[in-house]
Amino acid sequence: MSLSLVSVILTCYNQENYIEDAISSVLSQSYTNLELIIINDGSTDNSASIINSFKDPRILILNQTNKGVIDSRNNGVKISKGDYFIPLDGDDYLDYTFIEKTLFEIEKNSNIGFVGSYSRLFYSNGDESIWRENKLEVSDFLISSRVVSTCLIRKECWKQVSGYDIMMASGYEDYEFFISILSKGWIAAKVPEVLFHYRKHNLKSRNDLAEQHSIDLRLKIYNKHKELFENNFRELYLKYNYEILKLRKEINSLRTSKSYKVGNKVVSVFNKLRDLFGG
Repeated sequence: MSLSLVSVILTCYNQENYIEDAISSVLSQSYTNLELIIINDGSTDNSASIINSFKDPRILILNQTNKGVIDSRNNGVKISKGDYFIPLDGDDYLDYTFIEKTLFEIEKNSNIGFVGSYSRLFYSNGDESIWRENKLEVSDFLISSRVVSTCLIRKECWKQVSGYDIMMASGYEDYEFFISILSKGWIAAKVPEVLFHYRKHNLKSRNDLAEQHSIDLRLKIYNKHKELFENNFRELYLKYNYEILKLRKEINSLRTSKSYKVGNKVVSVFNKLRDLFGG
């Protein structure tokens, strides 16, 4: 029985300080039947030199003028040879068992379109947190994204939805992409382990800037998938109200809490608000 080929689509734009870690995390995977397609998206720093320093037959380098993350990913997937692909940004990195464990999960069920994992978010000041999310029904995704962009994805799904939508160039392209896949009848899955490391920068990132236009972007997603939202309206309504009632009870309980407990409870409530509304 032949092993499935997995294509990692690594996009890089001026990430000389991080790209070595990203590449190394792919080449050191426990699952070795992979190809690494590196899209150098018009970098003007030392990224190209670092990329070219790696000598591995599994690497394919595509140099292009700066076109942005959506074009870069689509271009990478187009030339990929694997049945599955993994988008990876040049400042993040994978746990060494990421491919092995997500591939095992997706090949258990032919209805699964993409598989994610728990994620470690880390900052330059040493702070870090773990993002765990296990609600993966269609209606959950319609409330907010339930996975990060770096998942193992069937290439067939990418073809069915015509790739990442260039109309989402202002942000939320991953969120819309996964909703598009789910709208075709595929399901999502997740490995309940921390297998992905997501770097959060002190300076505002593209995702942070997208939050400033969150309403406009969400409206764009709604208009594109209006039928899906309407078909799931009842479940969406019930889930929203259930979560709001839970939060109200927790907020009310703060009024009678002892002062030393207030800090922890406030953090817990705000974390739930963030998860509920996709912050």
